[in-house]
Amino acid sequence: MDYKLEKELLGNTENVIGQIIEKKFVKPSYPKQFDVDDYVILGLYDGIVSRFDSIIYLAEADKVLGVESIARAILEAHAFLIYIIERDTLNRAKAYFYSVQKKEVGIYKDLIREDEKGNNIRKYLKVSKKDLIDRFSAKSNELEKKYEKYVGVKKKNWYQYDRKNNNFSELCESLGLGEKHYLLFKMFSTEVHAKDAGKQFDFDKSNDEIGLMYMTLKNIEHVINYGTLTIIEVTRLLYKYYGLDREKSIFNKNIEFKYKSIKGRKGY
Repeated sequence: MDYKLEKELLGNTENVIGQIIEKKFVKPSYPKQFDVDDYVILGLYDGIVSRFDSIIYLAEADKVLGVESIARAILEAHAFLIYIIERDTLNRAKAYFYSVQKKEVGIYKDLIREDEKGNNIRKYLKVSKKDLIDRFSAKSNELEKKYEKYVGVKKKNWYQYDRKNNNFSELCESLGLGEKHYLLFKMFSTEVHAKDAGKQFDFDKSNDEIGLMYMTLKNIEHVINYGTLTIIEVTRLLYKYYGLDREKSIFNKNIEFKYKSIKGRKGY
């Protein structure tokens, strides 16, 4: 498969973050203050683009085993980005940010455990419990307080804080992404968790469309088509969010023909 279109699209995204920083944070008479929401939004976008670049690299090298796990991360970040930008952006971004930071607190707590596991880890790292507490205790406590403030201690996930989004499926539904988005997420997850895909669905009760989607998933072209359309959508989303109408218009013109070509491909 020729990946010229995908490479051109990636070329059109190279300066997106630079344009946003220059137009909104550097050159304006009253520049926007760079806050957690900007860090999260631009970080999620950069992660989507970088992962898609990796998929193209692996596809060209004919090393496609495991690309579903990368696609799964793109799909997840895609939904998170839409959710954060949708409304209440700063608080949602902080909820996401501190949920990620909370994982570091979990590592710290493992390191200071007073049991055989904790002792073995510290021995391997050649560090004492006292040194760890002196270096990281204050920061750990601060992160836990932030997490409780923006996420809460009783929530199942960070995006549940203002809706009944108990899981990723409900999040997709609340965003209007539909069943197809979550279905792809589950299918991509079969690779991540090394499970038999047959366990994810009862094909005797599913319709032909679901079966067809599963079969085409194993085709690298399907993964790349999904990633390509996601890149287009989130790039437009960022330009709109930051008010870069001229840049969005230029981007749309640059990818208009490519988008039609991609939509017309077999397997999407």
